[in-house]
Amino acid sequence: MRPQHNPVHRRKGSVSIEAALFMIVGGVMLFGIVTVIAEMRDYYRLNTLTAHVGQVVARSDTLSTTTIEAILNAATSDTLLNDLTGLCVTVANKEKTLYTVPGACACASQTENSSTIMSSLQNAASNMAVVVVNGCDAKYQSTSVFTTTATMD
Repeated sequence: MRPQHNPVHRRKGSVSIEAALFMIVGGVMLFGIVTVIAEMRDYYRLNTLTAHVGQVVARSDTLSTTTIEAILNAATSDTLLNDLTGLCVTVANKEKTLYTVPGACACASQTENSSTIMSSLQNAASNMAVVVVNGCDAKYQSTSVFTTTATMD
């Protein structure tokens, strides 16, 4: 008489192989999700920083180079962006660029965008000045645009 073979007994090895494959795929997916979340965090930190600086500059009562420099220094002193390479503020009205702080912006491609944004906005706003804040780090660039009624020194 032949002993009967239990079909479940033969499948125990395949279950452990499937579990091992699932663990590998799950680990790779978890690593990918963590990486994507870290990149999104860096992007949104830069975007939030440029928006915050733009709002503070636009809401100021009077604007001058020293006021803008003080706002930039305060914003970058406690930033969580380790690889921030540039943060620039440009204020212009319909006739001309009033302030560019600092004088040379590290975000070169953003400076070109600033002139295009300002020319289009200045056609719509007659007496208002436009504040453009450019920020860049090793991977991302951000631009925030605001109008202001501040008095220029």
